[in-house]
Amino acid sequence: MGKKGKVGKSRRDKFYHLAKETGESGFVLSELASHRPRSVRPAFRILSFSSAEGVVGRESAEIPLGKRFADLVILSPPPGYRSRSAFKLIQLNRRFQFLQKARALLDLCAAPGGWLQVAAKFMPVSSLIVGVDLVPIKPLPNVVTLQEDITTERCRQALRKELKTWKVDVVLNDGAPNVGASWAHDAYSQAHLTLMALRLACDFLGRGGCFITKVFRSRDYQPLLWIFQQLFRRVQATKPQASRHESAEIFVVCQGFLAPDKVDSKFFDPKFAFKEVEVQAKTVTELVTKKKPKAEGYAEGDLTLYHRTSVTDFLRAANPVDFLSKASEISLDDNELAQHPATTEDIRVCCQDIKVLGRKELRSLLNWRTKLRRYMAKKLKEQAKALDISSGEEEEGEEEESAAGTGPQPSQEEEEEEQLNRTLAEMKAQEVAELKRKKKKLLREQRKQRERVELKMDLPGVSIADEGETGMFSLRTIRGHQVRWGGAHAGDREDLRGRSEQ
Repeated sequence: MGKKGKVGKSRRDKFYHLAKETGESGFVLSELASHRPRSVRPAFRILSFSSAEGVVGRESAEIPLGKRFADLVILSPPPGYRSRSAFKLIQLNRRFQFLQKARALLDLCAAPGGWLQVAAKFMPVSSLIVGVDLVPIKPLPNVVTLQEDITTERCRQALRKELKTWKVDVVLNDGAPNVGASWAHDAYSQAHLTLMALRLACDFLGRGGCFITKVFRSRDYQPLLWIFQQLFRRVQATKPQASRHESAEIFVVCQGFLAPDKVDSKFFDPKFAFKEVEVQAKTVTELVTKKKPKAEGYAEGDLTLYHRTSVTDFLRAANPVDFLSKASEISLDDNELAQHPATTEDIRVCCQDIKVLGRKELRSLLNWRTKLRRYMAKKLKEQAKALDISSGEEEEGEEEESAAGTGPQPSQEEEEEEQLNRTLAEMKAQEVAELKRKKKKLLREQRKQRERVELKMDLPGVSIADEGETGMFSLRTIRGHQVRWGGAHAGDREDLRGRSEQ
């Protein structure tokens, strides 16, 4: 016996979906049981069924000899479609329902006319259907056919002449190039043909229209999909059952045409649309996972939400805005500041509960802080000035006493006294220079702050430099000066007393 040819696969692939879509009946040829011997088991018997899908789609228990007899099916004549691809459009329309509502349709690469037949069947009777292809299309009733190349301007002019001022609702494209030996070249040619069909569709498609096209799954598929998404509201890729599984074709259904006023010509330029983009390698810092930020909440060790602070702490705060956001009450612990004219009754009420204050009240508290700081700075400046005057008078009195009580001394003692006076003068000069430098710095910062307030860059009193207890007019500095100068004068008096006794 010779080698059996696999004719069943081709026959099933050719007629399976025809039977499925038409629903016509058929029958299985079988060997008659009357001609078999009694001892021989029948191979199969005659079956009667209403649809060929019952036998072809699944193996029946009535056929024990296997799958190959399921191919022996004779179908009734198909409904007269010119190509098997017509069933692909039927299945796409069954899912998306775009033909029933269409009033005008344009079919690109329409030969031999199977999709035009389906469109004429499912669209309303008075619809306008136009088909274009490079090869002639056999005439169809109620269908206009054109023999043009869709990549040329002549085709566009012919369509304008035929459609006049109409905008079509659906544009179909089932075009494919002539297949050669190079798959890469064929895939690029088909993608380029799809791009030209999209360009033609953008010229004649109305707002909200549909564009159905066939695309080969290749490296140019994703760029095409991205271009579709820029021009349509919804883009879906699907593969109907009538398309062979081993085929690389896939159908893209684009719905909701946006109809932009102007479309960039680069979208339809193959050199730009299919340009390979170099994927930049991720750096090490991008690959490393970022650390999870620390959860924000209450401060550690803060068991209460009510914070009572003093007005002194408020004046010493480096950031008064942050201080007010955390404080609940400001107590007036200093009587002098409480009796200050700037401390009005409204300020006292605002200090009792800061959490309920608005923007206006908070601004008044900041202005109040600025006035108190200026008052304290002026007061400390007067105290420092009085201290300098008193220290100068004491030095003059001590010099007069030393000049009256001392007689002629040896030259060595005179040198020691001069050295001591020189040292004291240097110390005093250094202190005065330090005070002047800090005073200039404070005046410079106040001038900058006034400029920021005039330019509305900051709230008044927000960024005044607060140096705390180490500042120019701090009480600790004044007490230190008093102790230092008092000790020096006491030592001078003891030396003078000892010399007078001698």
